[in-house]
Amino acid sequence: MSLVQVYTFVCVLWFATEFVGTRFATGIRAQGLDRASLGAIWITLLLSILAGSIVRKLGFGDWHRHERVLLVAATSLVVVGGAIRLTAILTLKKFFTVRVTILSDHRLIQRGLYTQVRHPSYLGALIAFFGVGLGMCNWLSLPIVFLPILGVFLYRIRVEERALQQHFREEYEAYCRSTKRLVPWLY
Repeated sequence: MSLVQVYTFVCVLWFATEFVGTRFATGIRAQGLDRASLGAIWITLLLSILAGSIVRKLGFGDWHRHERVLLVAATSLVVVGGAIRLTAILTLKKFFTVRVTILSDHRLIQRGLYTQVRHPSYLGALIAFFGVGLGMCNWLSLPIVFLPILGVFLYRIRVEERALQQHFREEYEAYCRSTKRLVPWLY
């Protein structure tokens, strides 16, 4: 199996698990807290990856002489990012939803990856999407894929933090003081 095939397989496997997993977590009743962020995420993902793929196919910004190293790094990033995201989701258990939702028995989870960052599932997804962009082996495709996705996830984080702040109040404020939003020790 070539590196391109391995990279493609890993990406398809990750996308499939995301799609199937979100189908299970979508059944939660919506509360109007989402502010259209889920739709914005899906549209941004599709358009960014499509635009990055088109630029790659046109050959602008070609990095193919470094293809082997880029594909190994990209595949590793997709695997590591997917693993971080899955770990975060499994830590949340029933409190993981694809729509911003506060359940009637909602608790603020502060264990596992959540001891360091408030949004490790988004961190994992962003690492994986950076890998997706890198795997296109095109220096123009990387920012075309990654920057819009980063922007829509930052919007989603603001929406989610607003909902958590309104529900948990002082407990969430204390949690915010002891953790970083997305990147341990930085942001």
